[in-house]
Amino acid sequence: MERKSIPIPMPNRRTQTESFDEQRQRLRSRHFPRRIDLPILLVFEILKLLEDVPKIIGEKMQEEQKETVNDIKGYLLSELDCYV
Repeated sequence: MERKSIPIPMPNRRTQTESFDEQRQRLRSRHFPRRIDLPILLVFEILKLLEDVPKIIGEKMQEEQKETVNDIKGYLLSELDCYV
């Protein structure tokens, strides 16, 4: 019997019609669910730690890493809006 390979769709690959912003939004929605319930003190602790990330990594921090840290901080701050 001859084995045939089955193509596996790659969900992370951008389709030809999908723009970079659409891909980014799709990936962001996968990583950041619409609503999470975190204890408010935990959110503050995470935000405090995220402030120290650039100091820990230093000058070698890539632009993409900075953007990811800012995305996470923005998401957590939007979660805090639910409590105010």
